[in-house]
Amino acid sequence: MKGRTRSLLKPSAANGLTDASAPVKVIYDKTKSELSIDKPVNNLKTNREAVTVEGTVSDQNLDWVKVNGQKVENNKGKYSHRVLLSEGENTIQVIAQDKAGNILKKSVVVDAKFTAPFVENLQTAEGIILKSGKSFKIEFDSEAGLKTVFAIRMPFTNTVNQLANATEFLMMETSPGIM
Repeated sequence: MKGRTRSLLKPSAANGLTDASAPVKVIYDKTKSELSIDKPVNNLKTNREAVTVEGTVSDQNLDWVKVNGQKVENNKGKYSHRVLLSEGENTIQVIAQDKAGNILKKSVVVDAKFTAPFVENLQTAEGIILKSGKSFKIEFDSEAGLKTVFAIRMPFTNTVNQLANATEFLMMETSPGIM
């Protein structure tokens, strides 16, 4: 009787067997990053063409932080990035992603208006000599929603209130149409 020979296959890719790999450490992470936008505040109104977005991010396995789609540097849990604004409403979005793919998004809205507000139909009486106890009226039209401030320039002397030789008296609108 012929002897049987038994073939022992060595591991190889050709026969579908491989050597054991080195151990791999797998971390199960289902926790999203902690993320804040500290500046600018939501619904900020500005006449500037850019704002600096600042905030904090915290995650042991943080992969990246993006502001409006651009990766930004995370420096000890803080990020900062300058964003150019367009006229009108701008939504600024910050996204943090960890190495497990967990994503957290936050956003703020900044309203930019580059054109100066209008003031028209300025009306005041001319040639007034203002004496103690007398009043006069100033009227004008301006854009709705503005906080109106204007100054009257004339020499004032009031030593009681420390206004000796002041040349400007500021007035602010306390409610629509009332100074």
